[in-house]
Amino acid sequence: MKVLQISFSKSYGGMERYMVEVSKGLIKNGVEVKAICRKDTMLENALFDENIPYFSLNPINYIDVRTVMKLKEIYQNINPDIIHSHTSCDLGLIIPASWLCGEKPYVVFTMHMDTHYSKHDLYHELLFRKLKKIFAITDRVKKEVMDSWPVSSGIVKTLYNGCDVDEFNKRAGKGGLLRKRFDIPLDYKIVGIVGRLEKPKGQDTFIEACAYVKREIDKVKFVVIGGDDRKGEPFLNYLKDRVKELQMSDDVYFTGRVANVAGFLKDLDIFVMLSHCEAFGLVILEAFSLKKPVIATSTGGVQEIVSDSVDGLLVPPNEPFLTKDAIIRLLNDETLRNKLSENGYHKVKTHFEMKDKIYEVMNEYNLILQE
Repeated sequence: MKVLQISFSKSYGGMERYMVEVSKGLIKNGVEVKAICRKDTMLENALFDENIPYFSLNPINYIDVRTVMKLKEIYQNINPDIIHSHTSCDLGLIIPASWLCGEKPYVVFTMHMDTHYSKHDLYHELLFRKLKKIFAITDRVKKEVMDSWPVSSGIVKTLYNGCDVDEFNKRAGKGGLLRKRFDIPLDYKIVGIVGRLEKPKGQDTFIEACAYVKREIDKVKFVVIGGDDRKGEPFLNYLKDRVKELQMSDDVYFTGRVANVAGFLKDLDIFVMLSHCEAFGLVILEAFSLKKPVIATSTGGVQEIVSDSVDGLLVPPNEPFLTKDAIIRLLNDETLRNKLSENGYHKVKTHFEMKDKIYEVMNEYNLILQE
């Protein structure tokens, strides 16, 4: 089986990491995989680092005839059985190129994001006829796709993302990176948030909650892990200014963009995810994998991953005071921390193990080819 994985994303978050991990897993299982990405991106770097064969292009926009013709040439040269797209806006390039090749290659798509805009128009009706399958990363996303896209329910299926638990622990190593970098004493707890720095990810709420926590508990430090991709790093600058206003400069640290997220996650005593709306939340599975107690917002697909007070604590988005309460509750209750950590680890091993997700994807590919 030959599979071509495609995303022209300029960012590097959960979706892009998933595409890389799926490609690795398929290759381990004997599938011939190649990828197509945008030039000079972190996704290209990741594909290179993982020795995944790839082509890099630079689409000007989403109606780019030159890129369509280049994709057609690549399709004809490698003759894939399946094209697996991971970014919806790329379909306007990927599908027209496949039209020029005939019935094959078959096109499938994973919807990694919430979708609220109606696609019930002639253009999308024609475009989406080429899709053999749409994989939604949660049941919530599946419902959104069926409500807003002109596709039959029969081609839409929920396929949850996964995490390679053993590999992630191997990458994490023995830990110590955060304590060494910021000289954090061993008797201080570390609470951290991970993700691209932007307002929808809730780092501003985290900063406000940290200030509340510090008023009640002294031996704790806070870490914001991730970088601001925008020119001039406006949100990072805002967060740093707010930390100064709160007189928290000695208590809140910023790592910037990091290559080894696992190594930094390893040092956290409590992991916090405060996104306003998160379609899935891959980093939650990564925290589960390292047996970290999780606090997350009760929004989007997170509620399909985290069971409140069983394997994590759920808080409403944009609620720093309630987030403070959850952090303090965990800091003061080692038994609860251990319970959430063990249950989270059990959940990711039994329901979200990456090798199982790879088998599910391969099974869907095979079903398409057998039709």
